[in-house]
Amino acid sequence: MSVFVQIESRLKQCAVEQQAILSQNRRGTSLRFGFEERRIDWQQDGINRAIIIQPDFLATGVDTTKWNFRAVAWQDSAHQKRTAHYDLATSVAFWAIEGRIDTLLAEARTYLNAIQVSDLQPMPYMHEQ
Repeated sequence: MSVFVQIESRLKQCAVEQQAILSQNRRGTSLRFGFEERRIDWQQDGINRAIIIQPDFLATGVDTTKWNFRAVAWQDSAHQKRTAHYDLATSVAFWAIEGRIDTLLAEARTYLNAIQVSDLQPMPYMHEQ
C-alpha cells in the first residue's frame, strides 16, 4: 500500500487549485526500487515551480524512514540553471509530514507563487576532476 494514501486527495486538490501536474514516483522507476515520491509541478512567469515529497537519498541508498518536503523554483538557460528552494521538512518521519500536510502545502505554495526571477540564484558550476 502507498505511504501517500492518507494525503493523496490533498495533493490532488492542491495540484488542481494550482493548475499543476501531480506526478507519482520518478519516471522510469517503480515501487520495486523501494521508494515512492510525489511532485506537484507548474510554471508561472517563465519559472518552473515544484513541491516535492521524497525520502532521504544517501550514498548507501534510499532511507524511507526519513522524508523531505521541499519547494523548488528554477529556470534553465543555455548557459546556466538558476534556482531557489525552501526546505519545509527535512529528514522527518512520514507521519510528521502527513500530520501537517495542509500547512506544508500552503507554505510551499505561498513561497513558490511569490518567487521572482531576481530571487533565483545561479547553481554552482561543478568542475570535472
